[in-house]
Amino acid sequence: MASSRPSQDAPPSPSVPPAAAGAEWEAARPKVRRSPALVVGGLVLVVAGALVAATAYTSLSDTRDVVAAVTAIPRGTQIAREQVAVVRVGADPLLDLTAADRIEEIIGSYAVWDIAPGSLVTASGTAAQLTPAAGQAEIGVVVDRAHHPSGSLVPGDSVTLVAVPASVDVTRAPFTRAGVIVEVEDTEVADTVSVTVTVATADAGLLAGLAANRQLAIVVNARER
Repeated sequence: MASSRPSQDAPPSPSVPPAAAGAEWEAARPKVRRSPALVVGGLVLVVAGALVAATAYTSLSDTRDVVAAVTAIPRGTQIAREQVAVVRVGADPLLDLTAADRIEEIIGSYAVWDIAPGSLVTASGTAAQLTPAAGQAEIGVVVDRAHHPSGSLVPGDSVTLVAVPASVDVTRAPFTRAGVIVEVEDTEVADTVSVTVTVATADAGLLAGLAANRQLAIVVNARER
């Protein structure tokens, strides 16, 4: 005879299929919305970081061997071997620095201006010979068109400076002195130029006085050597 006791079997499975339950859970989960501004900002930061890293790497790898001053080198001093040394620096190639392989050219040259200890020696900061040289001086002469030849006065021209006093005695030879043009510049006065001329030290005072009174004319000597 069959027993009338209730069944002890497991309860029936839920009426909602598992696949449907998963779909309902996905639909109920809150969706995350990404802000376009945040995405763009993140990309900008990544690119900026890459550029900074590349710049730092380039700065560290782009080094040069150049000449530096070990001690103070006053202007006009002839540079000695113990006053300079070769150092390695990261510097812009456009800078006017003296390459290490030119250090022997620097030794024995002259400092154009004061060079502080530890500073890098520039190519324009030294010269094989200073001007004016010993026994010479530089004077400034402002002349108008009537007192110099037409055309350009050129640095390096050999010239003769001629005194032109207010009253000229044609029976006497004019006072003249030799010189070499160092620099020519225009002035604010029309048809006048300012000329720097190297002359003998013994004549510099007299010539400067004549120049101050506009009593000097410039004669350009033959340029053919």
